Amino acid sequence: MIASIKILAIISCMVVLIRKKVSVGYVLLVNAALAAALFKMTLKSAAKAVGAGAFSLNTLDLVAVMIFIIGLGNIMKMVRNFDRAIESLEAIFADTRAVMAVIPAIIGFLPMPGGALLSAPMVETVSKGADTDAAQNTVINFWFRHVWEYIWPLYPGIILTAALLEIPERNVVAVNFPLSGAAIFGGLLFCFRGVVPPAVSRKTFALAGHFRQLVASLLPIIVIVLATLVFKMPLLLSLGVVCATLLILHRFNREQLRVLVRKSATVETISLIVGVKVFQSVIDRSGAASEVVESFVSMNIPPALLVLAVPFVIGILTGITLAFVGVTFPVLMPFFVHETGAVAYPYVMLAYAGGFLGVLFSPVHLCLVLTKDYFKADFGHVYRLLIGPALVVLAVAVVWFLFGVGPFARWIAL
Repeated sequence: MIASIKILAIISCMVVLIRKKVSVGYVLLVNAALAAALFKMTLKSAAKAVGAGAFSLNTLDLVAVMIFIIGLGNIMKMVRNFDRAIESLEAIFADTRAVMAVIPAIIGFLPMPGGALLSAPMVETVSKGADTDAAQNTVINFWFRHVWEYIWPLYPGIILTAALLEIPERNVVAVNFPLSGAAIFGGLLFCFRGVVPPAVSRKTFALAGHFRQLVASLLPIIVIVLATLVFKMPLLLSLGVVCATLLILHRFNREQLRVLVRKSATVETISLIVGVKVFQSVIDRSGAASEVVESFVSMNIPPALLVLAVPFVIGILTGITLAFVGVTFPVLMPFFVHETGAVAYPYVMLAYAGGFLGVLFSPVHLCLVLTKDYFKADFGHVYRLLIGPALVVLAVAVVWFLFGVGPFARWIAL
């Protein structure tokens, strides 16, 4: 119970500072200090946690990746790749709302930190004809970027869940499938409320021509996907090679390069990423996540509520799918596996749904804070817009838990 109160204090502090328009990066540094104090870290251990979060190779790599992602987006915007891609998508779908949803959903097939930044410039361009505000653009881009994370087998949360339970990844995908459907439906139902898009007329050339133009316009992103996922090239390397190739092919001059660097390597972005990593490092090294899990487990809470709530809290606290799976699933294993050794798939699905909803609402989720920062949106407005689609996912998860997963799991002989 005490651990839960501490976490509530940390989250409340975040909310207060964010509402006062303090930069999220600095908010996270303040809350890292608060977490270190509440969970009684020594000054030495707290300093080590801060150093590990701010200066680890992982953090430096992430900062570089984010700069290159933003840089790639800026390059593709400057050479009008995004304009041509949007023109093709509008001709294919003939609905501005569909285009705004499809763009981040396509990027969502690439498991990469901060991937929503790749789709944000295109969503911004399309939104000019849809009369959406900054918060709505943020939620559309952020929400549809993550609709596949419940089922796409390349996401690390799926891989780790399967490994912990010693089951095939396809089993996790199968039982989570309704969650992605609910995410898409909930996003379409709530994210575009009040949007009356202008009529989009098809161009004169054939539909096949639009597909070719779309592929050509998005070729840099396609190359990165293939290089990273198929040929296992490090993400930073593939981003660097693609960016360098585009700069050479389009013959960027010195002034264009200067503008590109100024727009891509901003203090706000770097401080935000460092703040996220420092906060996560303090939470990890202080034992806060484990203490919260143990606190919940020791309470007399119904199993279904416990399995839903514990990953949700850790998801909010860390903003990382791997964290809520890695920290909570081993502790919740008695609920996931029967004495006979059979896997209780309803509880696995419910825990994954709860944890990922927590990740989606986490103020340390990189995609959320970076997208919010890109569109200059108000955090409070963004969270209000997220509630509707999240409730759809939660409702489907509960109904699927009560009536569907068990019979479904037996039917397909998982």
